Amino acid sequence: MTQITMRRITSDDDLVKLTQDLNQAAWDKANDIKGYDEKYVREFIEKNDNVLLVAYVDGDVAGVCLASKNYAPYKDNESWLYIDEVDVSSAFRRRGIGTAMMRKLFEIGREMGLKEAWLGTEPDNTAANALYTSLGPSEIEKSVGYTYKLKN
Repeated sequence: MTQITMRRITSDDDLVKLTQDLNQAAWDKANDIKGYDEKYVREFIEKNDNVLLVAYVDGDVAGVCLASKNYAPYKDNESWLYIDEVDVSSAFRRRGIGTAMMRKLFEIGREMGLKEAWLGTEPDNTAANALYTSLGPSEIEKSVGYTYKLKN
């Protein structure tokens, strides 16, 4: 059985090596990863409400997740874990990496005192939808996303 190791990245980690390892992993078109930059990795993880989670198999990067605490200024201080990216390297798919990363994100969310996690994916992303459905969501929403370019 594959031994999966999870690591929540902090500023104490060797971010130069981490960035190199992330950029050398076997990402493909399905991952839509444009490459990592050490400066921006550092900026991201130094914000306490952000989570950069990396999955390893035998020391190799097998997957990466980005998440953050989101909240609204309502009376009940509504907050949730927003899961932005769940990427499994093409070299490690169908081995439970995605499931393990999602479960670890849920654990981190609970440790942050959050009661809910939210994420979205494209309707035609069959693998992602199968993964997320297998984790027993309390609700499956139908939504449409819009992207606006703010710079020319």
